[in-house]
Amino acid sequence: MFTFWYFHNKASSLNQALLSKSFIDSGDNLKKEETKNEAAVDTSQYAHIMPVEPGTKWIYEGKRIFVETNQNKAKETIAQKVVEITSIKKEGHNLRIFTKTSYKNEPDFDGGEDSFLISESGYAFDGTNLAFFPLVQGQRLTSPDLDRIDNLYVDYVSSVSIKNVLGKQHKCYDISYYGLPDESMDIFCEGVGYIKDSYRHHGTPDESDYNLIFIEHPVKN
Repeated sequence: MFTFWYFHNKASSLNQALLSKSFIDSGDNLKKEETKNEAAVDTSQYAHIMPVEPGTKWIYEGKRIFVETNQNKAKETIAQKVVEITSIKKEGHNLRIFTKTSYKNEPDFDGGEDSFLISESGYAFDGTNLAFFPLVQGQRLTSPDLDRIDNLYVDYVSSVSIKNVLGKQHKCYDISYYGLPDESMDIFCEGVGYIKDSYRHHGTPDESDYNLIFIEHPVKN
């Protein structure tokens, strides 16, 4: 009985070890395949839209106005936001960009993961549907939440201009959203990405105004 129990458990432990190794090998192979696929993408084809290399980071800094729970007085702080490209994947002729967002000194948000679609001539401002450059003033970039003919409850291009961004001239688009509860205004520049992310609530004090201060590019081997 002891002999059977001993060899049975020994075999079970061996099977578990082999199974664990199989999972580890599968994960390693998947990661290698993802790295291989990323390496096969010619990221220079998208550089005129924005940088797309995994490891690229956009660092933003800005003012946050907020009210803490059970408090009735607004507070103000300087916070930082970092958006990093974690991976990229071809989707037909387009490229899906996966990102991770993190914050420092931010009272309400911890961060999270997201993705959006990009092509050699367009960017999906709603994550999926491409808008092609150059954009024009008044152009709608997302579907309106309500069936209306004005520009409420929809992201649209409110202004087009040339801006100096980190020492270089770029064509930029102010992207505005306005609804009864809140409003936002972002700025997207060709060849850079977002340089501004601002938000304002119309009731309880809740405002953010993040501005790009630096782009960190990955070190190439």
